[in-house]
Amino acid sequence: MKRTMTLVAAILMLALCITGCATTTQQKDVKVKLSDTLQTLKDKMVDKGYIPKKDVTNTEMSPVKQKGTDGKENEYGGYLSIGAVEGVRYAFKYNNSDVNVELYRYDSKKNTDLSKRIIDEVKNHGYFTYEGTDEKVDATLSADDNFLLIYQDSSTEKKNENKKADAEKFFKEYKAK
Repeated sequence: MKRTMTLVAAILMLALCITGCATTTQQKDVKVKLSDTLQTLKDKMVDKGYIPKKDVTNTEMSPVKQKGTDGKENEYGGYLSIGAVEGVRYAFKYNNSDVNVELYRYDSKKNTDLSKRIIDEVKNHGYFTYEGTDEKVDATLSADDNFLLIYQDSSTEKKNENKKADAEKFFKEYKAK
């Protein structure tokens, strides 16, 4: 009886592992409607080769609607978690490494306390912390402070580090027209 229970438990754990692996590797490419200014930035990053033209998965960083403690439905998370007005993530491989590039747009006419804090942290430290955590996220601001870049590549190979440095340099000099 114990052997049967152990065998059943092992089969269930194996099935869960296989199912979990399948869901994490199958990302869905989402059609993302970007503002003209964020689309222009994305297009320029593609032209420069910082985001590939193909074999890239893009995910809209939209907030989700949830009922708050007051019972009202509000939007939470996504680009709102850093005070931005829109955001998108691009995932791709570069030099056999997984790379994530996140682009966020701020609206200087509608900056909130949160967006001002994030922008100030990135200006002063090169990173920001999510509200209520100690998690530091390396980020880069555009020259006009209207865009934020998070470029994540865990590879320490020189080719990867140079590509990231080039993307960040381009981004720091970028201004929306």
